[in-house]
Amino acid sequence: MTSSNNYLNVLSGSVRSEVIDGAQGYSVLMSGISPVTGEEERAMLYTRGLPDNHVIYMVCIAPSRFSSVMDQTCSRMMRTLQVNDAVAHPRNP
Repeated sequence: MTSSNNYLNVLSGSVRSEVIDGAQGYSVLMSGISPVTGEEERAMLYTRGLPDNHVIYMVCIAPSRFSSVMDQTCSRMMRTLQVNDAVAHPRNP
């Protein structure tokens, strides 16, 4: 995420362990000045490993002034996410 968006920096102490649809996951909060808008942005990245070693992720990104709304919305979305661990995922060539 940060290599593609080098203006984002992980906020110290923001990495958290999460339970995402009954399995171990993680979240991390990043912040930086958007090169598009010139405003400070906050991005919350959620990740969860799958049994076939693939990873699913969700990113919520918003201007900092909306970060409290973003945090609540993303948290609700993650609590309702349902992951089908049995589905086969194609391998990259």
